[in-house]
Amino acid sequence: MIRHLYTAKLKPGVRPEPIAAWREALLGLRIEGMQALLAGPDLELRAGNDSFAIVADFDDAEAWVRYDEDAEHNRIRPSGPVRASGGAAVGLDSQRHADRRQARGGTGVDRGAGRRAPRSNGRGDGLDRRRARPRAPRGQR
Repeated sequence: MIRHLYTAKLKPGVRPEPIAAWREALLGLRIEGMQALLAGPDLELRAGNDSFAIVADFDDAEAWVRYDEDAEHNRIRPSGPVRASGGAAVGLDSQRHADRRQARGGTGVDRGAGRRAPRSNGRGDGLDRRRARPRAPRGQR
């Protein structure tokens, strides 16, 4: 399975109505091999995030190519005031990652793969070796 992730910043001052219409058009796409599509504005839980995201799951790479080349999708893609310049996309082989986690005894649910908890620099000064700044005492992290 291929998981496609796309994020972009919306143009400043765009009203909610065109964003909602763009989202509904995306959610209305019906493409052979597309299992699911989620789309919507950022919840603004963290400053600096992109302002809109799309996550779509496909059976395989051929299904993603159908999505990428779909006439309706390409009509929606550049639609007016909603999309700002730029944007980032990535495709993941999500089944391969789930299989690897399960083989290691995991649940198959990715909870921050690739991130490590900060470790002490070994000098007993409480500094995180990656950030070289004091770590908060336990219970205050």
